Amino acid sequence: MSEWVDLSTGEIHIGWAEGRVEIPPSSDPSESFDEVDDDWVPRYYLRRIAELRASTAALKAEHARALRQHAAELKALDWRYKSRATAIVRRDLAAQSGRRKSVSYGYGSLSLTVPRRTDVTDEGAAIKWALAHRPEAVATKTTTRLLKSELPRDVEVPGISRPTQEELKVKIAKEATHGD
Repeated sequence: MSEWVDLSTGEIHIGWAEGRVEIPPSSDPSESFDEVDDDWVPRYYLRRIAELRASTAALKAEHARALRQHAAELKALDWRYKSRATAIVRRDLAAQSGRRKSVSYGYGSLSLTVPRRTDVTDEGAAIKWALAHRPEAVATKTTTRLLKSELPRDVEVPGISRPTQEELKVKIAKEATHGD
């Protein structure tokens, strides 16, 4: 029967449990951990560390590749279906009576919203306008975040652009992310 070491306590147990790592059996049955053998332990220890580090590097590379593949699939999905989904959501929202702003589908809901973000395209012009119209927004060190928080939403400001196009907002139901 195999022996397992508990990584948090260092205790040796018989049988696996969460947080335990198997102690590989020795190739020579006469060897025991009570005897110090300066020959095989350091080589084995270093070899296993090298193997595990190589395995870790391979896993990280595979993970990065999988993430790139998923990002490409998401981009392709947006390219192929986002405009069609937006048109269907727009149609379904128009057909609904009431104040609903989203439509529920099998895996979640879709809604159309105009993003509330503000993009500073010309910081100099925006600061010049803020000094004239909202001087309290201009500190000794003006940050874009502070400037954007002080800008009125209903006034055209030089150097500022705001989205005017609706964007499709996706919300996945929690049950859909845990598999079927």
